[in-house]
Amino acid sequence: MGWWEKWILLWRNLYKNIFIKEDNIIKNHFLFILVCIVFIGIGFTLYVKWLDNQDYKKSYEQSTKQTYNNKTTKTTNTYNTFNTSKQTSTVESQESKIARQYGLTDSDISKMKKIINENTNSRMTYAEKVQAIHDWMIKDIEYDHSFKEHKASAGLNKHIVVCSGYAYLFNAFMDLMNIPCKYISGTVHKESGDGDHAWNAVQLEDGFWYFIDVTWDDQNIDNRSDYKDGSNLTYEYFLISRQTMNKDHTTTTVLSPETKYDYNRNYYNKLSANIEMKRLYTYYTNMGYDTFMIDNYNTLTKVLQNASLNNYYVLLIDTTSVSTKTVQKQVKSYVRNKLKRKRHAETHERDIVDIMFFYIY
Repeated sequence: MGWWEKWILLWRNLYKNIFIKEDNIIKNHFLFILVCIVFIGIGFTLYVKWLDNQDYKKSYEQSTKQTYNNKTTKTTNTYNTFNTSKQTSTVESQESKIARQYGLTDSDISKMKKIINENTNSRMTYAEKVQAIHDWMIKDIEYDHSFKEHKASAGLNKHIVVCSGYAYLFNAFMDLMNIPCKYISGTVHKESGDGDHAWNAVQLEDGFWYFIDVTWDDQNIDNRSDYKDGSNLTYEYFLISRQTMNKDHTTTTVLSPETKYDYNRNYYNKLSANIEMKRLYTYYTNMGYDTFMIDNYNTLTKVLQNASLNNYYVLLIDTTSVSTKTVQKQVKSYVRNKLKRKRHAETHERDIVDIMFFYIY
């Protein structure tokens, strides 16, 4: 028997035994109805309280959920704050990693960042930033012919170091600027024989790797290479291909993908020629020679028209713009046919700037 059946049976027995018995003083059906109403009222009151309790529980659950969400948001915000802090920490740890990798101090890193800020800007391409650091190193650092200084810090602070120090310091600069760079070790081939050497490779925005040898671009002139004016600067080993590098450098290091071409070679050859001609012009002028920079044939014609007898002349020939053989022919033809004189000429052929000495008599 179910509970509801028991409940009906209880009310039926109550009705029979209390409300309709003849000997019972309560015989009025009205009283039964009144009792029913009272019980219904009590039941209804309990039901309302139950509903109120359900609303309270629902409200409580929503409040709890909101509180949880707030806590979650707060936790997320706390995590994001931590994550931002972690990102800042990552930048700091990257600099610490560079310092540790290249044997530098925090003071060295600060000094390098200052050099970067003074010589580069955000509008520069990778090649322009590489050139800026390449030029700064050549102007500031001298090759250590005593072979005592090998560390990047020596190049930065003592301004003197061997090839490995050049390469390590250059690599550290590139790492600070987030330009992909590798330290390359190999062999160089000189007239005095083969020897161990170190240089670098950088990856430009085009995705290709280019070789660069700051040490060999820091030319040794008159037994020194610390020319603050950059007059010994050259770009012969600046952003070149393996094919060009292999003329006197060899390495087993494999880079991918490697460039097949030198980067903007005409521009850097012209730049090298201008620097070399200015240096040579100063040198020969100080020696008392009438010296001229020849980068076009009109300039050559003017020089010859103003030439005088019994005088030595030095022509610095920019081979990126004019042909040395053509200059030789024009000098010979002009002196012989126009001036009706003889001349003694001697030409020293070099990589970018040829030097021609001639005497008219």
